Order: sequence, then C-alpha cells, then structure tokens
Amino acid sequence: VYQRQVTAVGGPAMRLDARNRLASLRPWNDTANGIPAIRFGKIEGLPVASFVAGGGTGGTSRLYRQPSYQEAAGLRSGRRTVPDVSMYADSAPGIAIYCTAWDPATATGPCPPNPVTGNGWNPVGGTSFAAPLLAGGIALANQHAEAKGAPRVGFVNPLLYTPRAL
Repeated sequence: VYQRQVTAVGGPAMRLDARNRLASLRPWNDTANGIPAIRFGKIEGLPVASFVAGGGTGGTSRLYRQPSYQEAAGLRSGRRTVPDVSMYADSAPGIAIYCTAWDPATATGPCPPNPVTGNGWNPVGGTSFAAPLLAGGIALANQHAEAKGAPRVGFVNPLLYTPRAL
C-alpha cells in the first residue's frame, strides 16, 4: 500500500561528452572491479543470494500494483516501476564531506584520512546521498512556494509523471 506513496531515488554515474551531452549512464556502483553483483550460496542449508558489489538499474515490482500517476504517464506495466527520479550518485568525483572523527593513535573511527589528500575531505556517493539531495531540493521548493503564498509541493510523484509540453 505504501509503496505507491514513496518517491524512489536512483543513483546513476554519468559521463558527459565534450558538448556536455550525456555520453554514458549506469548504476553508480555497477559491478565494481569486475566483481559480480550477487553471490549465491547457502546459510543453514537454505539457498541465499548476497549483495557483493554493484547496483540495480531499477525495474518493475512483482509485488506492488502500478500507481495511477504512472499509468496516466503512459507506463503500462501494471506494476510499480522504480526509480521515480535519478540524482547523481557516483562516488568519483562524488560529493565532498569533511570528517575528523578519527583517532590516529588507535587508528579507529568512521573517517580515516583521505589517502590522496591526507586530510578529512572525502568523496562520498550512492543513493544514500542522492535521496537527501532530492529531499533538500523539495524543501527549497516548498520554502519558495510558501514565501510566494503558493501551495507546497507535497507528494511529488504525480507531478513527476505529468507530461509537459516543451
């Protein structure tokens, strides 16, 4: 029920050509270093698949019905399709964060010094950063709307799937 009320955020890695046009698009962590994305095995005799490295490209749910806003946009799968939005998520070059939570005496903490720069600036990425980036953009849109006396954006999915004339 709630899957239709969620804005799913994908996180691609993109490369632009010399004319600033999209040259390639792939999941931000797609099969890093040739490691297969899924490893199969058994736990307590039961078959399992574990995530090793890599990312999905989205797709169509086997569980959830298609929400009306996707159907109205011309998607005719009958099932929920994700992601709804893609935000840049590649960790190279990534989004720079500064973290000093590192104890050099014990070599412990969540943020070791960057091996290239030797300081606390580290590039990060992934959908864990793409989703808050989208949320921040929606928050700014809501602030702007409120300042202009307009209604807030609210649940954005129907708006995202509304065809627009160019």
